[in-house]
Amino acid sequence: MMNRTDHTPRSGMKLFFTLPILSWALYDFANTIFSSNINTVFFPFYLDAQLGGSVEMEQVASTFISYANAFASFLLVIFSPLYGVWIDRTGQKKKYIVWLASLSIAATFLMGIFAVTTVQGEWLNLPVNLFFVIIAFVVAKFFFNSSLVFYDTMLSDLGTKEEIPLI
Repeated sequence: MMNRTDHTPRSGMKLFFTLPILSWALYDFANTIFSSNINTVFFPFYLDAQLGGSVEMEQVASTFISYANAFASFLLVIFSPLYGVWIDRTGQKKKYIVWLASLSIAATFLMGIFAVTTVQGEWLNLPVNLFFVIIAFVVAKFFFNSSLVFYDTMLSDLGTKEEIPLI
């Protein structure tokens, strides 16, 4: 997705059914699936199912969810300025989106693998595999949110100043 050099105005279906716009829409759809399903449905329900059973343990599960989200967000705050430098110096937004999204997908996949893997032992009174699921969630969420930094900067590449509000 590069800046348009052709300034001929597009309208109607010609505007929406281009490869960059369709790619953008599909990526946006995938982002919605990750953020709505992993962040708000499956991960919290998984922790509740693993740790729940009492009011105290449900509170522990909520605490782990909060800490995992906070730590992933903290990492994003630390790395976002670096991402801005990368965008300014290289202009290679798509390359970084692909890498960061791929790492997020891999970490999400590992969440599922760790969830079904039985590992003996505990760490901080948690089953070891649950600890690995939490770590994989932090990594997946960090890389997902990191890819959004590059994704958001690409919006201006999809069309002219007049077309952007329509997109």
